[in-house]
Amino acid sequence: MSALKINWNSLRWVGLAALVIVCVVLLGKPAGLAAAQPIHMPTFESPVATIGFPSGTVNIPINGTGTTDVQVSNVVNLAGVEFHMTFDPAQLQVVSTAAGAFFNQNGVPMPVIPTHDNATGKVDFVGSVVPPAVPYSGAAPVGVGSITWKVVSCPVSGQIPLTLVNTKLSDPNGAAITYTRNDSSIVCPQPEALPAAPTNLT
Repeated sequence: MSALKINWNSLRWVGLAALVIVCVVLLGKPAGLAAAQPIHMPTFESPVATIGFPSGTVNIPINGTGTTDVQVSNVVNLAGVEFHMTFDPAQLQVVSTAAGAFFNQNGVPMPVIPTHDNATGKVDFVGSVVPPAVPYSGAAPVGVGSITWKVVSCPVSGQIPLTLVNTKLSDPNGAAITYTRNDSSIVCPQPEALPAAPTNLT
């Protein structure tokens, strides 16, 4: 009988322990236990990159030439750049195009395709970096391309807009990088009109 009594006592303590566990699960942690602290994982907020012209406008007189640089800034892991432009051939002509410093790291040129067509008024630029060059990350602007223009004629407004279209920035995996765009314009003041010749000559 004593052995049976001990077995019943053991079962009673097991049942009591199970009841306590159920109460803790249903009602919450017992008083006096320290609250668990949330785990804060480090986060990194990628900036919104910017591509465009570093200055708002560039002054080029009629029949004069000037260069506009295209730069990318505030970017993380930049590996590829693409942009296109259209222009009025009656107002502008492209003298030359060139890749920026980003595509010429340590004197090693990268595969870049800048092309232009003065008959139709188009500029196309596609480039990417490959090893041993490395992707660019930084807030400071890095040059990706430049265009030298010649102003043929100037509109009455005195400004010729420069607008980037179909622009793409990408990382080494080809994933798109979010960006904003800064466009520009060429200021080409009209030449001053010559004073009218006198008509009453005696």
